[in-house]
Amino acid sequence: VWDARVRAAYGRDAEVPVTLELFRALLHPDDRAPVEAAMARALDPAAVEPDGPGRFDIEYRVRGADGRERR
Repeated sequence: VWDARVRAAYGRDAEVPVTLELFRALLHPDDRAPVEAAMARALDPAAVEPDGPGRFDIEYRVRGADGRERR
């Protein structure tokens, strides 16, 4: 779920459906693997704190609709 602030950062209107595929497509190519690994840790019920379960904390770059890179 993306709130208005996140949608603005990604340059997406409220009418644009939010999907995991969209999120992945907006990630900088060099950041995709680390973000995927952080998501897997956060969703793993056997993960040990501080990385999981439920904790998703990673810095990554995305491309907004204007093509600009953001962190």
